[in-house]
Amino acid sequence: MKRYLLYILFSLQGLTTQAESIDSLFTRVPAGVLPMLAHNARLDLLDLYNYKMTAKAENDFGGTSYLLVKAENFLHLKLTDVSQWSLKRLTSQNDTILCCIHSFIRPAIASSISFYDNQWQPLKIELPQPDAQLFWQPTDSLTHDRIAELQARLDFTAVIAAWDVEACELTFRIAISDLNEEDRKDAELCLRPVTYVWQERGFILK
Repeated sequence: MKRYLLYILFSLQGLTTQAESIDSLFTRVPAGVLPMLAHNARLDLLDLYNYKMTAKAENDFGGTSYLLVKAENFLHLKLTDVSQWSLKRLTSQNDTILCCIHSFIRPAIASSISFYDNQWQPLKIELPQPDAQLFWQPTDSLTHDRIAELQARLDFTAVIAAWDVEACELTFRIAISDLNEEDRKDAELCLRPVTYVWQERGFILK
């Protein structure tokens, strides 16, 4: 009964764009945008999270999904052991823009980013494409040969994107999880994240 009343509340909030909560938006995400997680499972996640309990629910594949972070304009899920999903609400003048990031670590590391209006209709928004050199920063801790070795080992197509929880900043990072421990430590010395700030309907390099 409590969960049913929660659903009614979300539906009423959805009548006015300005008043709609991130909880309500989450319950309305189409299955094609957020796969594997049925409506009742989403309600369970919200219920548990809002009561400060471990927010977990069974997904459509029989595994467990977790709601890890929820803020006023942001929500982040661990969908499976190899994938994560996040929702960020942005504003552009009087419009609401919803951005979803679906990230994978297997079989290949990658993030898929898509934009929608408040009714979950796709929007065409140009995404930043950071050049590989933007990820490198000067360091005196490694030799030129060692840096060249790391550059040869890194996969610059393995990029993970993530929104800041509070700020409208989208950050890209080169994935280094597949490197051995020594290479990871050295890569951390010469790699940096690349961040873009959302302004109206576009991105500016920070």
